[in-house]
Amino acid sequence: MTTVDTESAETDDAGQSDDVDSAGTVADAEPTDDCVPRESLLRLHTLFARCFSPPDDATVDAIHSGRIVDHIEAEASTLGIKLNRPTLPPNPYEAYLRTFAGFDGGAHAPPAESVYKPWWDGTDRGILSGPPAHDMARRYEAVDIETPDAYPDDHIALELEYASLLVEHHEDAAYIAFANTHLDWIPRLRERIEETTAVAFHIWAAQALETVVSRTVTILDESTDTHDEWLGA
Repeated sequence: MTTVDTESAETDDAGQSDDVDSAGTVADAEPTDDCVPRESLLRLHTLFARCFSPPDDATVDAIHSGRIVDHIEAEASTLGIKLNRPTLPPNPYEAYLRTFAGFDGGAHAPPAESVYKPWWDGTDRGILSGPPAHDMARRYEAVDIETPDAYPDDHIALELEYASLLVEHHEDAAYIAFANTHLDWIPRLRERIEETTAVAFHIWAAQALETVVSRTVTILDESTDTHDEWLGA
């Protein structure tokens, strides 16, 4: 697995996906994917993966121009989410390093799950390569995914790309379970970002991501319930 490139993440038809308000309206026919704005969910997960990855030249340009914000706002609107526009950083790469790597020695918010989860012995160590990273490595191996060496296996960008695969392959119940076990630390990441950085773009991205993941779980859960009702479960 690699981080999302500009061509796959930024599309010209942003905001053209199905309206989530159609969920659960099918009465006598088998529910279809019309009730899930799947393309918007996919795009949002890959766009947010870019927001939390070290920015390459294409992402720097997308942030500078505001295009990445435009696309996120458009796709989020199909989920019934209205986002406020953030102030954009003059130097996105330096802003990323300050927020997530603490390159100047200041407090920062590591974008890896293990930092925010208990160790095997139940203690909070705040370091990398804990149980979440080992579980993610197992998940990648099970589906023959190679991840970049520069990223810890539980980096939020990789977890979002993994989650997007579940959405893409209609593994809705698996997404919900994954969100409850591996995306449940996003509120803590958001809090750490709010506490340690003045970069409005990253604060905005963390707040928006938390909202979108929560909304995704709701949409997929409602869709799963509708399908179960049609089957008479």
